[in-house]
Amino acid sequence: MKIHHFGAVFFLLLGTVPSLLGENDFLQALFDTREPALFKKLLSEAPEKDISKQALLEARFLYYIDHSQFDQIATLSKELKAQRPHFQLKNSQIFSTREDWESVVQYSLALKALEDQDKETFEQRIKEAFWLSPKQANIFGHHIEEYRMTQHMNLFEFPYEHEITPLGTTASISISNLLQKQPGHLLLYLWSPWNHLCVQEHEWYLSLHKSFKEHPITSLALIIEENEEASADAMKQIKGLKEPHHWFQNSTQPSLQQLLRIDSSPSFVLISPTGKVLFNNSSSHPNFIPLLKKELKNWNPPLLDHPGE
Repeated sequence: MKIHHFGAVFFLLLGTVPSLLGENDFLQALFDTREPALFKKLLSEAPEKDISKQALLEARFLYYIDHSQFDQIATLSKELKAQRPHFQLKNSQIFSTREDWESVVQYSLALKALEDQDKETFEQRIKEAFWLSPKQANIFGHHIEEYRMTQHMNLFEFPYEHEITPLGTTASISISNLLQKQPGHLLLYLWSPWNHLCVQEHEWYLSLHKSFKEHPITSLALIIEENEEASADAMKQIKGLKEPHHWFQNSTQPSLQQLLRIDSSPSFVLISPTGKVLFNNSSSHPNFIPLLKKELKNWNPPLLDHPGE
């Protein structure tokens, strides 16, 4: 589920890249640009350049995919569906088969159904998209995973009595006891000492933790592995970090990562003061920082650049 840079993936899967679009400089620029202002300008000029509706739809679709603007793809579904009777493979700029084109139409209709909270239609459309173009399964699967996660999190009640153990010790403590001094939001940072992405993110996470100093939120770092070797490696990694912090591992089964359906790291989980899961994804997700700003009044994000930027 953790799905970004979809446009590049689509280019690879469809076997075509913008540099092969021909000699039309305007069309080339339309498919190449990923700058919002320039793309908007080119779209406004397209009618004067005699660009086909098919090409414009394909350019918009790839732009939205590349920017993870799935709401725009859902909106585009009406136009994509209307174009079906007029689609001609020879006029396509990116599709090598009609099935690839049809899969994108079904994909957009699936996103529209998801937006409308129509589970039955979403399942039908996303299955059809997969049948038409199975090579794009990783893209379609992202939305299935996200839908299932959302459904699970909506019903999930955070287990505050769950016990965790500070690294390097054997005495466990419940999360509710940790929160007694500062009730409010809870942010969990789930990481692995064997994942280089986590190692790169430690300093950024600590700067994020430091930015919470004047706000009612507690942040806890928890390794997802549950063995002595992982604990020992984690201890070595955090030993050299300048910012003091409490680092934990699970003490209760099932583990928090199992309860929260986390199968990759690093992952962040934001819990509301009432125990509702507000966020369960990576820190590079575009909604993460805006959500923290929304939940924490007058909070400013850390100045340190995120390692994924």
